[in-house]
Amino acid sequence: VSQRFPELPVRTGDVTQLDVPDNHYGAYISIGVIEHRQAGPEPFLKEAYRVLHPGAYALISVPYLNLLRRWKGKLGLYRDDIDNLAFYQYAYSLAELRNHLMSCGFEWVDFECYDPRKGLKDEISFMGKIFEMPWISKRLHYRLTNNKNLRHKFSHMIMAICRKPE
Repeated sequence: VSQRFPELPVRTGDVTQLDVPDNHYGAYISIGVIEHRQAGPEPFLKEAYRVLHPGAYALISVPYLNLLRRWKGKLGLYRDDIDNLAFYQYAYSLAELRNHLMSCGFEWVDFECYDPRKGLKDEISFMGKIFEMPWISKRLHYRLTNNKNLRHKFSHMIMAICRKPE
């Protein structure tokens, strides 16, 4: 990015210890980050809160523990032998994500579920084949993305919209 767009102020660093003063940013976007800490997302969220101006918004996106994933878990359809697997990430329910954000001081504003196509393809193996059929795929994709109820049940990700209080 720095080579292609040298005017952009792009930096790398530890998102739990950003090298900026308190209340520095007017907005904060975190896409697919906080779910990767096995001990929980609090250090990420506390740092996001610290660096935001009062009244500023944060968009926090994580894998969504949607209805389909919850059903599969209750039915025992996920791999049972997890002792030999390295931790990769959590998927969060709406309530879990909201509780984490609010416990770190954020006000909950709204949320949006997104990418129901990937949610279905990841959880139901034959859906990948169905999405390869152009005459079905286009209609199904339209229905999934334009129906809030279907997005809520099947989406792969959830985006929380929250803000630091004034």
